[in-house]
Amino acid sequence: MNYKSIFEDVKQVVRYCNQLPDNAPLDMFMWRDGWLNSKYAWIKLIPELIAELPEPVTFKIDEDSKRRFFDEFIVDDLLEDNYPDLQDFLMNIGYTEFFGKHLQKNYEFWDEIEERDIVIPKGTKIIKAFKYFHLLDDDLKELQTKASRIVQQDCVTGTLCLSVHPLDYLSISENISNWRSCHSLDGCYKSGNISYMLDKSTVVVYLRSDNKVQLPNFPEGLLWNNKKWRMLLHFDKDNKIVFTSKQYPFSSEGAFNPVIKLINRVFKDGEGERWFSHFQRDFITTSKSGKNTPEKLIYIGTQAKPLRSIVKQDSGNLAYTDLIFNESLKYRWSYGHIRGIYEDDPWEDDTYGFDKLYDEDSIISSGLAPSDTQITLGESVLCPICNKNRLYDPDLMICSNCEEAFFSEQDLNTRRKERFYNG
Repeated sequence: MNYKSIFEDVKQVVRYCNQLPDNAPLDMFMWRDGWLNSKYAWIKLIPELIAELPEPVTFKIDEDSKRRFFDEFIVDDLLEDNYPDLQDFLMNIGYTEFFGKHLQKNYEFWDEIEERDIVIPKGTKIIKAFKYFHLLDDDLKELQTKASRIVQQDCVTGTLCLSVHPLDYLSISENISNWRSCHSLDGCYKSGNISYMLDKSTVVVYLRSDNKVQLPNFPEGLLWNNKKWRMLLHFDKDNKIVFTSKQYPFSSEGAFNPVIKLINRVFKDGEGERWFSHFQRDFITTSKSGKNTPEKLIYIGTQAKPLRSIVKQDSGNLAYTDLIFNESLKYRWSYGHIRGIYEDDPWEDDTYGFDKLYDEDSIISSGLAPSDTQITLGESVLCPICNKNRLYDPDLMICSNCEEAFFSEQDLNTRRKERFYNG
């Protein structure tokens, strides 16, 4: 694997998405060495840097994600275009019928413009029904396209990948599948992608399209994998436990088993010493502090410990760590077991699960992860121009001193305004 060539591509992306002039001397050696050191164990397991399941995988989005997409469409798109009758129509049929694509019964409403009752017949395609609400031609086409794109996300099929490739950290939220996050390369946490690339815990898992594509914030001609769906995984240093983070752009219960299958495939093919059981659900209990504050707990060793005492972020971290800050996140975890201590070979049965090994009482005393288990998310990042100053702004991949050195005052003001509005 030609690491020098990979970081030449990284350099191109950093120069392009930060709009750096040609005379800004980017040097990737600190990032490259930091990545090689932090991901050394994973690089041994995955020499090609990306592992894949051989067969395509289909994820069906869960009901919460459907409801969220539906609500965002009504609020973000229809309110802006001021079509109250269309809004009423969608709110009356609801998200289930919207994703079902056809009207389940006649829909009747009073048309203020034509001053008469209108009946949209049962069986009409929901998107075709938009034409009854007197939309401007351009708005009709745009809203139908957006609605169609949302409905088509009901099921997503692709190749499931687990990666420590530097370009996958840079592009954790880059895609042509109509979604983004604060970690997009024009977002307010883009330098956090480098924090994840340099830490010892974070691995990227994603569902890719068949072919490499031109990503929005990659330079022209540098093609890379389109992420239809992705999730970050966070391992402790001994690979004895792994936590999931938030899924983007939707959540799917069906994602967890294929991800575990891929993790175990990596450890088996790489002659690792561990295999992982099915992801367990999180649980919330009331703290004993008397403040009645809900706290996320997990069994580590023989004790139930708060998640915040196990998962922490590095002092120089630039990423938005959902696992720590997203209180609504329903995280999952899986314990890594030592290979060969059970009679059954876990790789012989794809459905082999945690419940086959332990009952509720024995989980407490099993001590699967040692009491000192710790996961540290993110890592400090040095400026790739001067290789001296640490980065402090999560929306800037070079230090402020170097930015001032290579941009005029007018350009600096423009860049800062852009970052402000993108944030």
